[in-house]
Amino acid sequence: MSRSSQNLEDSFERKETNTQGIYKWQLEASTGDVNFITLFLAPNPTYLGNSVQKFEVKTVHKYNCYRLFCREVEPSNPGLPYMQLFICSN
Repeated sequence: MSRSSQNLEDSFERKETNTQGIYKWQLEASTGDVNFITLFLAPNPTYLGNSVQKFEVKTVHKYNCYRLFCREVEPSNPGLPYMQLFICSN
């Protein structure tokens, strides 16, 4: 793994209006195996709503697999149609 600094800017958006179903979540990363580490633990509650939200994550390692781990959701509205991850490296 590289020791160069890497900034990740994450953008999550829900398509429907007036919906906020995911409120306790974390961003995880891996170098390709099954062992993921937590890069960002969102303060609880941090709702993923229907507008673009940005979260800055700093790490010294580079990863090639990312996942959004939803820890708690509203039971009637748990979906997230897509996630975009923007990576800026030095």
